[in-house]
Amino acid sequence: LWTDAIVDLGTATPKWQLHQAAAARQLRWLEKQLQLANTFEAKSQQPWVVVVGHRPIYCSVLRPTCSSEAARLRSVLEPLLVKYKVDLYLSSQVHVYERTFRVLNGSVCTMDGTAECGPVHILNGDAGDPPLQYADLPARFTAQRHPSQPGYGELMVNATTLQYRQLNALSGMTTDQLLLTKTVVELPAEEENFLEAVGWLAFATALATGTCGFVKWVHADGLKR
Repeated sequence: LWTDAIVDLGTATPKWQLHQAAAARQLRWLEKQLQLANTFEAKSQQPWVVVVGHRPIYCSVLRPTCSSEAARLRSVLEPLLVKYKVDLYLSSQVHVYERTFRVLNGSVCTMDGTAECGPVHILNGDAGDPPLQYADLPARFTAQRHPSQPGYGELMVNATTLQYRQLNALSGMTTDQLLLTKTVVELPAEEENFLEAVGWLAFATALATGTCGFVKWVHADGLKR
């Protein structure tokens, strides 16, 4: 996501008005993609939903990026991330590393599954230069953070598990890791039966069309066989 266009950082200049128009188009596109990702069919094939943006929505290491600017971005994006059950939001911009717990409205979510919740947020600016040192204390939503160092992230997923590791580029050691799990989403029986019926109908139609074409070709010379 081009998050700079979403955050209200500038004055009402013609250039900024163009940015705002681009932001509106981008948000419409994002919601459409999230809607598609949340169908039963999509969830059964690609169960994890990850959104990537340049700017962080949650962080605790730099002002105003992690305060007023993050709050503005959060007010626009967080409702979509929650509504469409996004699992992970990845960002950069700030030259440090920080990972949150699952968070909503600035508070850590309960994990009993009784209430809606936002995603985990990972700010990975380890590769940024110059490196950033910080003095602010971690926020209540901060699970892990460290000052900038040469590093990179590794994301691995399968049907039931999402694993993220932050690795030190010099030593190869893991400096942080995250493991999320979920149950496999299966299509409702009636929808699965419908899709199977559609498949058989398409096969029968293709078979009948091919047979008719073959018969027509065989008798194209008008001779009886």
